[in-house]
Amino acid sequence: MKWKERKTGWLRHRGLTAFVLVGLLGLVLVGYNPARDYRSDSTGSGMHITAESSELKELLNRSAGIEGLSYRAVTNYPMWSHETRVWMQGDMVKTETVVDGETLILVIDNARGELLSYDAAQNAATVMSLGEGHVSMPESPLEYVRELDPAEWVPGETTFFDGLRCRRFTREDLGEETVMFIWEEYGLPLRVESTVDGRTTVVEFREMEVGRLSQDVFDLPAGVQVMDFWEDELPE
Repeated sequence: MKWKERKTGWLRHRGLTAFVLVGLLGLVLVGYNPARDYRSDSTGSGMHITAESSELKELLNRSAGIEGLSYRAVTNYPMWSHETRVWMQGDMVKTETVVDGETLILVIDNARGELLSYDAAQNAATVMSLGEGHVSMPESPLEYVRELDPAEWVPGETTFFDGLRCRRFTREDLGEETVMFIWEEYGLPLRVESTVDGRTTVVEFREMEVGRLSQDVFDLPAGVQVMDFWEDELPE
């Protein structure tokens, strides 16, 4: 990755700049959604395979081996909404979000343990350590299909979303209902509706493109100075 012209000590004895704060906030926002909570009760006799669950399992198998993915994630919560562009490949994740009319770009490099925040309006960027462990990832269709248990979902009708042929599946558990529309070609969810206590959260993955991405997708514009902001440089 071409993170140009690093400089250290830039934020020594200073507070975080506004765009770093917004970047961290954006990272939290794109990483959280109650609709992803597909915990199943593993006690008892285990998974009960039916013709219906085998059908969903066959669809989900089509998502295996996907190398790269890009999409526009639109999340509509009961009281507010959030939208971001996402590019994912290997250890690299890039998100692009518009905040108060300004574009903020985050690049997560899990292999190097770094988070880069780029403010296009200021043409400035900072890079900081992720610390131990991994940062919360943005909404990912792949994450949905890796976590769910096919035996818990009931198939419904075939429909279309964004012009793509999908199969509808429903899951109910203790008053919670989740409806998922699975893209038949790649076995990825394109829309997820989660209703808890009468409140519905809807996640849509639009303009999805499947396939290996060009590496320069994760590069910054030429000439941008990337300034380090490490934990040991914070003012006491």
